[in-house]
Amino acid sequence: MVMSFFCIKHGIDSEKEKIFFTIQLQISKYSSRNEAGENQAQLKAAAQDAIKCFERISCVQISDKEGLLEALLQHLQPAVYRIRYHYHVQPDISDMILPKYQYLHEIVKLSVFPLETLLGETMPDRETIYITALIGAWLRKEGLLGTMQPRKKAVVVCSNGITVSHFLHITLEEMFPEIEFTACLSIRGFEEYQKDFQIVFTTTRLNTDKIQFVVTPSFNEYTGKIFRQKVLRELEEVSYENVTTEGIMALIERYAVVQERDKLEKSLHQYLSSFSGKAYPELRNEGLCLRDLLKPENIEFAAEIYPWDEAIRNASNVLWENGSIELRYINKMIRLIQENQPYIMLADGVIVAHAGVDDGVARPAMSLYRMPERISINGYMDADIIMVLATPDKTIHLTALYQLIHLLENEVNLNKIRMAENTEKLVQLIEWESSLKI
Repeated sequence: MVMSFFCIKHGIDSEKEKIFFTIQLQISKYSSRNEAGENQAQLKAAAQDAIKCFERISCVQISDKEGLLEALLQHLQPAVYRIRYHYHVQPDISDMILPKYQYLHEIVKLSVFPLETLLGETMPDRETIYITALIGAWLRKEGLLGTMQPRKKAVVVCSNGITVSHFLHITLEEMFPEIEFTACLSIRGFEEYQKDFQIVFTTTRLNTDKIQFVVTPSFNEYTGKIFRQKVLRELEEVSYENVTTEGIMALIERYAVVQERDKLEKSLHQYLSSFSGKAYPELRNEGLCLRDLLKPENIEFAAEIYPWDEAIRNASNVLWENGSIELRYINKMIRLIQENQPYIMLADGVIVAHAGVDDGVARPAMSLYRMPERISINGYMDADIIMVLATPDKTIHLTALYQLIHLLENEVNLNKIRMAENTEKLVQLIEWESSLKI
């Protein structure tokens, strides 16, 4: 009604001009100074949260957050009213943005949730595309756009039972951080799977046009290294084979002052060794099996039960005393269970406690601590057998861990562990499992 009087008074007859002035009136919504200030503060807070969401989801840290926030607010102030009143007069730039930034657009759509909460409705795709264009330009300006390249997606297909399937899935995730593993499937589940992926890792060759790699459920360090290089070569991904500690150190020292050079060089060497297989050259052909980690002296049968944190300390003491781990490794394991409540149940009543490779591990080791009855582990798991695993890199323990899983999958073996009168019986079981060619 107001706009009709305005157009009559000023002699405006064109429908397009009437629509244009109506839209300008809508997006220039009147409000008191206090209300406008409050709305502006709410919009700014939601935009800040959206930027934080983007950083968290994308794993990219934006340097000039204030600059991006200001640019985003300039776009959002009129966009809020376009969305609220369902006017979208801006040109559709989908064909220009999506072919180049589809992966970035998907992340942006997840990141604008705080803005959608403020608006009380889903943000239209035509509006999020403009935000994608803005963030894409900002990332390019900061030299970050190259870090946003999407990872190839893969599924794992395994016919060896649910425990082995999940073990293989975790193993491959650690072996290939460049690849996004989206599902762990049975053969039948694979045939019915409809989501997008480019690669399949499978224990049995499948009839598929996807890139597939046939794997065995268990790798030692040497075979794992060879398999990783084969996959990356076929996918034309970056290989770490020619990356050296010396080269990285030289690059760091060009731009920064290194205060503890020896410690940094040692940490870099340890990290690169997890990819190159150089950390334990004497084990290239055999790897570490269960008997190498779970030695007879690392097995203890407790005569009574203890609070869960004390029980984990008891289970860890032998590894601390023989120098395999530092005290901080034990403290970190307990803190992780207290704060994160990770699901570390390996079999019924059996947990495997561990911390990270950088949390104070001197060498690979494992211990077994059996109690006479189950105890509550921080109120979310019950266990009477606590395994403690320590490993200085992400792969060297995998053969031993797989053998342990294979051992515990058998209910008869699990009962033997619980009923064993002395550690010798357990050692025989471990020796037998370690001798199997799985």
